[in-house]
Amino acid sequence: MDCINKTTSFSIQKAAVIGAGTMGAGIAALVADAGIPVILLDIVPPKLTEEDVIKGVDTKSRTFRDRFAQGGKERVCDPKRGTIYDPEHATLITVGNLEDDLELLRDCDWVVEVIIEDLKAKQDLLEKIRTYLKPGAFISSNTSGVSITGIAQGLPREMRKQFLGTHFFNPPRYMHLLELIPGQETCPDRMAFMKEFGERVLGKGVVVAKDTPNFIGNRIGVYKSVQTFQLMLKYGYDVETVDYLTGPVVGRPRSASFGTTDMVGLDILYHVAGNVREKLLEAGNTEEASAFELPQFIHEMYQNRQLGNKTKGGFYMKASDPSGKKVKLVWDPERKEYVPKKGVKIPIVEEALKGRNTRERLNKLLWDDSDAGRFTWESTKGFLLYSAEKAEEIAWNYQDIDKAMKWGYNWELGPFETWDVIGVERSVQRMRDEGAAIPRWIEERLGRGETSFYNIDPLDRRLSAQYPTVKEYGDSALLDLDDGVLCLEIRTKGNAINESFMEHLLDALDLVEQTPAYRALVLANAGTNFLTGADLTQFLKNAEAGNYEALKESPRRFHKVSLRLKYAQKPVIAAVAGKVLGGGLEFALHCSRVVAHAESYMGLVEVGVGIIPGGGGVKEYLYRCMEKVKPFGFPDLNPVVQKVWKTIATATVSKNAFDARHMCFLRDSDRIVMNRDQLVEEAKKEALRMSVDGFHQTAPKPVKVTGISGRAALDYMISTMRKGNMISDYDVEVLSALARVVTGGDVPKGTLVSERELLDLEAEGNAKLIVTKQALERVRAILTTGKPLRN
Repeated sequence: MDCINKTTSFSIQKAAVIGAGTMGAGIAALVADAGIPVILLDIVPPKLTEEDVIKGVDTKSRTFRDRFAQGGKERVCDPKRGTIYDPEHATLITVGNLEDDLELLRDCDWVVEVIIEDLKAKQDLLEKIRTYLKPGAFISSNTSGVSITGIAQGLPREMRKQFLGTHFFNPPRYMHLLELIPGQETCPDRMAFMKEFGERVLGKGVVVAKDTPNFIGNRIGVYKSVQTFQLMLKYGYDVETVDYLTGPVVGRPRSASFGTTDMVGLDILYHVAGNVREKLLEAGNTEEASAFELPQFIHEMYQNRQLGNKTKGGFYMKASDPSGKKVKLVWDPERKEYVPKKGVKIPIVEEALKGRNTRERLNKLLWDDSDAGRFTWESTKGFLLYSAEKAEEIAWNYQDIDKAMKWGYNWELGPFETWDVIGVERSVQRMRDEGAAIPRWIEERLGRGETSFYNIDPLDRRLSAQYPTVKEYGDSALLDLDDGVLCLEIRTKGNAINESFMEHLLDALDLVEQTPAYRALVLANAGTNFLTGADLTQFLKNAEAGNYEALKESPRRFHKVSLRLKYAQKPVIAAVAGKVLGGGLEFALHCSRVVAHAESYMGLVEVGVGIIPGGGGVKEYLYRCMEKVKPFGFPDLNPVVQKVWKTIATATVSKNAFDARHMCFLRDSDRIVMNRDQLVEEAKKEALRMSVDGFHQTAPKPVKVTGISGRAALDYMISTMRKGNMISDYDVEVLSALARVVTGGDVPKGTLVSERELLDLEAEGNAKLIVTKQALERVRAILTTGKPLRN
């Protein structure tokens, strides 16, 4: 194939999305979040609305002609929807329409169509735009099942080499999976570039699928959904029971089967199942097509527009009872009406749910000789065999099938990882005993003595599964990332900061600083969250035992670690993702640099348990905000101090990493990465970059404070809040202690206060609060109910 033989020869500096519906506008927002200007086009509305006529809008008005594209942009840029990371990125989205603005495509390096799932409609659109496309531009179709080769048939040969499928999962911001699908003539180098672009720039988990009906994720996922419907009827289960059996107990999301369908939309499932069934029937494969035959009650729900959350009712519906109380109803297919949720309890399932992990839970249920056990076995057996039968047809390797199901459907385990967890030999023998046909390649693997699909435990998500261990601590481990960079992997229970973890962190810092071969340290957690704050369980034990000295000393111990991080002799990089709260954020604030995944939720939330930040967080956050305004020489620092106080007083958490940067939890020099899978490697690169650039320790410096007069302004705000019954008497104590720290204590306005003095104020404030019964009550409430207590 005569195409350029270097992926580095390609570049995407500007993109275009055609189709401004939910998916198209979501893709445009994702591209803008990656820092790439994007054109968003849609059709001209077919006619004026009554409102247009009243307002005097005519068909030549751009307001009218761009309405669909503008509406798509406004939806995804609405901060309340959370589709776009940063509303400021909206400036990168330019809207237009397919009649007036095709010229805008001429300088776009990538054009993706996101219109209806219809072969002819997609071909007609490509014919309409092809003369406006930039020579060499990437062209793609976002489709969940239409043949990529079929769509490309009418294109010139050169354009067929540039054409591929880019199947994002909805919503594009949150769903990690991106399936790339080559047509028969797609240039391999272009596929390689788009895979790298999708992973590195857009932050997706990319798998390359073969051009078969519904590709990988939906082929397996929809098979599993339809199989679940059929088993439901066989066992006489209701919707609620099926979700009970197909949720966390087997490693699936809490939304399970029917709850997930409500979120995605029954119409999507209906059309995808219909598409693959139609294609199989066209190919004469009636037996497989029957596996995608939806039960009658699904057809009825589709006809009744019971499509799920988008229509306010699907398998579940929220309603109000006669007293006005909100209740959740569930659809009864036999009675054809919504009935109250009753709550399901099956002894074997309850016992299985006590397992430590999915291996224990699934095996406990799967091998049990009860209806629930047999249902789970049949369900598991069905999708394992189907995945194995289709593996060579739909994917280039079975690992991509596992990735697709985890990234696209939020399964904890893919099919072949599930097989490893339940035992390949044991389960295959049971399948044989039941007369099932085992795919040839599975039998061949077993014949060669290959009794598992992976060499590592598929449930072991720890970084130590990827990198050599230098030192094992238990609730953390020191790993070798190579090139002189070590990583302290955090594994503490509940992602909390306990005494032993702080000791291990100090030990790791000592080792890196004292060993010439080591150049930097990375802090990371392979789990969902970085660190969620201090270990409240230990706090509660000390409080209940009356060990007040240990409680009072806690801030000093946190300060010691924070200062060691800040004044380390070699770079310390915090690779953060998920929740970065309380002490976790305090530690990150003191690191040399932060590399944050875009989905990072950062906040100093200690007031929720009746204390103030005790790890240097108040001091460091004050420094950060003051540094922002220092170059401008603002004479009145009160607004800055009040911002610091209010952010901490309200326990405000960033919506994402970009928001954290606006809030000053991240500096301009800190990095944001889109792909969580690349977080540690990007942190390593940042560490090496800082080392090469000649890293040197930060010098301690004082900060100018607002002093007594600044605190008077905050005290007035606190008093007003109390009079308005917005806070309790104890909240007044907490917020007053916080006000004393951020204003620098009993000093005149404009005084330069040292870092040590601010830390002392922080420790003194906490020492008074941490021993109160109100703080104890708040901590106990958080640990028992998960909700903050106002007392």
